[in-house]
Amino acid sequence: MIQSRGMRLLVLFVSFVLIGCNSDRFAKLEKENEALQAQIKVQQANLDLESQAKCAKDSREFFRANWQSDADTLTLTYTNHFNKSRNKCVLLVENHYRADGGRTDSWQNIMSLYDVYENGDYGDLSVWHQISTDASEKLHLFECKVDGQKCTSVEEYVKLVRFWMNE
Repeated sequence: MIQSRGMRLLVLFVSFVLIGCNSDRFAKLEKENEALQAQIKVQQANLDLESQAKCAKDSREFFRANWQSDADTLTLTYTNHFNKSRNKCVLLVENHYRADGGRTDSWQNIMSLYDVYENGDYGDLSVWHQISTDASEKLHLFECKVDGQKCTSVEEYVKLVRFWMNE
């Protein structure tokens, strides 16, 4: 019984030593893991910035290659965004132009949402702003859809497009 008590004490002592060594090792591994996680966050942030910069550059080129102003153009502009969750570079083009060659104050508004790299069309809005002689305005919605979903107003279109432009 003495031997087994001595043996138990020896096993208990060795266990404490090993646990103590392992706790130091675990603490070191936890610190290394935290450092690696921080390094991954920095690398991901850099990758996000690179993706956004590439998207901005490629969007500018895509816009210049596909649209240009003419005498009837009132406004022609675009906004781009790299959508991380879908891994897509999207471009929202807005074109306001005189719908009747400038004979009246009426104008057309076309907004289109594109995938820059796949040349996909994700959304279209077409609205004619009819201005009458008494300066009243009447909207005629010809087309309104985003990602296959129909919409019924400019506000709804903007809300649906926001999903693509804010993620």
